[in-house]
Order: sequence, then C-alpha cells, then structure tokens
Amino acid sequence: MVGAQRLPYDAFMARSAAGGFVTPQLLHRSAPLAIAAAMTALGTYGCHGALDPVEGAVWRVERDALAQPGGGSARRRQVDFLVKYVRPDKVDGCYLPEISGLAPVYNWQPD
Repeated sequence: MVGAQRLPYDAFMARSAAGGFVTPQLLHRSAPLAIAAAMTALGTYGCHGALDPVEGAVWRVERDALAQPGGGSARRRQVDFLVKYVRPDKVDGCYLPEISGLAPVYNWQPD
C-alpha cells in the first residue's frame, strides 16, 4: 500500500520477491475468470502445500489510467478493486477451541 492506494500487481510481486515473501499463486491474467474456473485451477489444496481445502480466491482488477487527470497521455497501472470469493462450506474459526471444542491449532512456519 502507498497511502490508501494498493500497488499494482507487478510492483507488489517485485517488492515481495525482494523481501523473500511467499505470495499467492497467480491463476490467470487478462480477461475475466469465472469462480468455477478459478476453484478448479486451485484444486482442493491450492499451490502452497496446505493441509486444509482452499477457502476461496481473490480477483484483483487493475487498469491503465492517466497518470495526471486532464494532462497528457502518460499512463500508469492502477488497482481498481479486489473481490474475494469464499466457498460456502468454510467454517470461520474452526481451529479456535471455543468453536471446535478441541485444543487450538496455530498456523506458522517452523524456525
């Protein structure tokens, strides 16, 4: 984020790579992609070795916009909005003891 604006995807990926971060899998770039197609592409467990089924997917909508409103033809990439789909059978908080009745499960990377 830069102020209230998200970085465009390519800038986000460059900065994430420089920091050694694991990023979400890019499923598609270009024309719209239907929910069913996205979920099929992810498969049951996604792309990062998850033990639980994929919760859903996020669509990031970007466009080229005029860099200076009303001035010149310079263009820059801009994030218009993000949309998230969450599968209907996902249970929020399923690893919290007050929801599951079991010991808590903590998700973190081992040292």
